[in-house]
Amino acid sequence: MFAMMKNIQRPTLILSHLIALFCVIAVVATQAQTQTEQQHVWSGSAEVYLHATMKQFSTVTANDFEGRTQLPPNELRKLLEFIGSTRGSIERGELGFMVDAAYLRIGKQFSTNFADDLFSGAGRITLSLGVYDAAVRYRFGNGESDASKPGTGNVVTYAGVRVIGLWADIDAEIQGPFGLSFRDQGEAERIRAQPLLGVSGSVVLLPNLRAFARADAGGFGLAGIQDFSGNAQVGLGYTLCASLQTNLS
Repeated sequence: MFAMMKNIQRPTLILSHLIALFCVIAVVATQAQTQTEQQHVWSGSAEVYLHATMKQFSTVTANDFEGRTQLPPNELRKLLEFIGSTRGSIERGELGFMVDAAYLRIGKQFSTNFADDLFSGAGRITLSLGVYDAAVRYRFGNGESDASKPGTGNVVTYAGVRVIGLWADIDAEIQGPFGLSFRDQGEAERIRAQPLLGVSGSVVLLPNLRAFARADAGGFGLAGIQDFSGNAQVGLGYTLCASLQTNLS
């Protein structure tokens, strides 16, 4: 339990710093808006995603040995402990700031017998992945709340930094005859910061229906040939009311 709490606190700390930064900028934006009514006003948006479990592919290389795994949805659901992502942005005129955070945690309990059942082993493996983006953005075209006429839309370019954190915790115990017991707990972590470039765009198809797409890339091999990350998203959004939209992507 202690190892799991440590595992949760580290990505939560990074996420809390990004949220705090976003809140500070939002407060400054609110104060600036009250000081002047003739300049561009501040506006913002927040997105929270619910995820459907899909197939998961992974490739792991250790000591020049490469292993590939594929998990179908029914197997991935058994391992999945938490998955979530959120995105927020604020802008004044065409210039703005955005944050994006995604976190995934999977865990597996295991047990085995060996040495003619003289020894038994049990343990737990927990893997976590967090991806956190912070970037300055510039918009071409209509604002999201302004684009209501079919054919109107916008393109947003952004540049910033991406922080990727990977954590692994292993808690294992071996029991043998005559009350012999051995327990060990280990953890590994890797945190990497990458330059980030991205673009997103949307177009109004019907008065309440829009299509949108996003793509970004980070790393660009600056810290080695494998230092690269990417994200892509495409979907439809439906306007429920003036300040609320639902997206399927």
